Amino acid sequence: MYSLSNKTVIITEATPGIGKATALAAAGANVALIDIQDPQQTADEIINKNGSCRASAI
Repeated sequence: MYSLSNKTVIITEATPGIGKATALAAAGANVALIDIQDPQQTADEIINKNGSCRASAI
């Protein structure tokens, strides 16, 4: 299994569907979420899994 530890993952369209699923799967990395809608709920889910995440709506 590939480890995302010590990696940074940037995900666009992080609130719906595949983007959100990918963000949650990447919870072991430093995750940056960018979306038109506020991705803070997805970020909170990652943080609750003891992940590191920043979220930004554009």
